[in-house]
Amino acid sequence: MNEEPFRLPDLLLFEDHGNRWPDYEEALWGQFRRDFLLYHPQLDGLPIWFNRTLAQNGKEQGFWHLTDSGSDIEADRVPDMRRCERLAWVRYVLDHADSAHVLSSEEGTSKGIKRRLTLDDFSYLIVLKRARTHYFLVTAYHIEYEHERRKLRHRHQWIPGRGT
Repeated sequence: MNEEPFRLPDLLLFEDHGNRWPDYEEALWGQFRRDFLLYHPQLDGLPIWFNRTLAQNGKEQGFWHLTDSGSDIEADRVPDMRRCERLAWVRYVLDHADSAHVLSSEEGTSKGIKRRLTLDDFSYLIVLKRARTHYFLVTAYHIEYEHERRKLRHRHQWIPGRGT
């Protein structure tokens, strides 16, 4: 189990970038590049992959699935400020998956095994799909409402500190 203090990174706030979307988007992109393109995360000794298909704006779809919400149709997705603000949390939680502050569960679905990592207060969730040789990062998002947190808490059998 990881003994270092568990302290989530500061939120990446829109107002800290002059309330200008192009500046904020570039700051988010820089965070994503550092966390997933330059330094590749792992979980349980397996690499974590993401959707590298380029979207219309030249950034990988994996980036947009961590910052936008909406349907799987690219044109229908919109920025989700809670996801954007917490973008740095994705890598931090993955790197600290063995902490008592991170809970893990797995579920078999018709599309394979889904691995879920959540903060112990159920306020933030990362969803990965397990493959034989890697994990595929599906999405990550803030869980705002208490009834959604209760639903998540009761839906799975959570195991504390089960990770890398």
